[in-house]
Amino acid sequence: MIKHHPQQELLVSHANGNLPLSMAIAISAHCDLCETCREQLALFTEQAANLALNPDSSHAANDTGEELMHREYVEVQHSGGNQESALDIDAMMAQIMAQPAATNVPNNAPIDVDIKQQHYTVPSVFRQHLARPWQILGKVSRMRFDVDETNTRASLLHI
Repeated sequence: MIKHHPQQELLVSHANGNLPLSMAIAISAHCDLCETCREQLALFTEQAANLALNPDSSHAANDTGEELMHREYVEVQHSGGNQESALDIDAMMAQIMAQPAATNVPNNAPIDVDIKQQHYTVPSVFRQHLARPWQILGKVSRMRFDVDETNTRASLLHI
């Protein structure tokens, strides 16, 4: 049973794609295991998508500081809104739509892991990291993730 949850600001930052990889992995893993946070994250993700797709919407009264800053950024980017930029977007969309449909669907199923003769099911966010070797450090085993962040490390621990 999960007793501790990320702060709402972390969930909002994650939904907006503003967390470093190490923290995004941790939040994703938590939300995969916690229905309450998963539902909140889905709501925040929907709000971020609506904000990105409808920057002039009337949700300003409910915006967090991050959403307000994002709205202002989008407004500045679109303030010059001339016909040439609309044509660029139309050309870009036509090019995207001309691409062949994706055939590989991401696998979000949980993953099975065996460590020290014990079997575990872990969230799918760890999928690309599980090929790394486990380091056995006495009663603790760890698998370091390659997050390529200065002064930050992320690991999966078996204690």
